[in-house]
Amino acid sequence: MIVAPRGWKAFYLAHELIHYRQAETLGNLAVATQPKWLVEGMAYSLSGDPRHPLGPPFEQWRSQFETWHAGLGAQDIWDAARGVH
Repeated sequence: MIVAPRGWKAFYLAHELIHYRQAETLGNLAVATQPKWLVEGMAYSLSGDPRHPLGPPFEQWRSQFETWHAGLGAQDIWDAARGVH
């Protein structure tokens, strides 16, 4: 992974590492074809990105992910993500 000088903020790095984990766990094809609210929403939400609100459509994706994530209960996030289409 290459990080530009302006990208050296913890939430930017966490965002990109979440994408890495998504590809590692779900596979590259899944990351490319899963709904954006899951892929990008997860990265914006779980990275701790402090920017509120994000510009459209990113804030909507983060919100949709957070609603979905809150409803998982004890279910593993990666198992649940595999079932999203």
